[in-house]
Amino acid sequence: MQYLKLFNLLFIYFFITHSSHAASVLPLNLSELLQDAQHVFVGTCITNNTVMDPTTHMMSTFTSFKVDDPIKGQLSDTHTIKQIAQRVNTNKITILFPNVPTFIVGQQYVVFIPQPSKLGYSSPVGLDQGAFDIIQEDQQAMVTNGRDFSDLLSTSHASGDKNLVLQGKQSPRLTFNPNANQITMPLANFIEVVKNMGTKQ
Repeated sequence: MQYLKLFNLLFIYFFITHSSHAASVLPLNLSELLQDAQHVFVGTCITNNTVMDPTTHMMSTFTSFKVDDPIKGQLSDTHTIKQIAQRVNTNKITILFPNVPTFIVGQQYVVFIPQPSKLGYSSPVGLDQGAFDIIQEDQQAMVTNGRDFSDLLSTSHASGDKNLVLQGKQSPRLTFNPNANQITMPLANFIEVVKNMGTKQ
């Protein structure tokens, strides 16, 4: 029974992490995150509950957000996602699922959420890549997922494309330099960039 449960856990993790970019651990740029997201929003985490999921019979974490600013997709005032629990104890074995993002109640995030899998899981696109912390720097709201924005804004096209996204007709006042090594970006600029990308997809 113990090994059957372990097999089921590993199968579910393999299933949710090998269903396109949605749960890829490979580096994804911002365009790829947006393309695979059904919903994008600024939200505040309001609840976290790790319980036995009646669908999969596995420990899963249900996280609910208050939607503060919808960016993509039709959203209600709150949105709940289901993820496989980051830490699962099965008898004497503890299984850790790396890169599954965790959310702190009361903390604000920008999240890129894919369409739920057949099992109902909807971890952010690219796992922790699709969950951007909102932090305060010099009394300004900034976003970060820990990666350099010069990489996040890169595309397969000419390097000038990322400047077009940031300095297009709708964003003439943006001062962010995509060529500098920066892991944070002003929240207002980030939202505008994402919305501009959305109009081009």
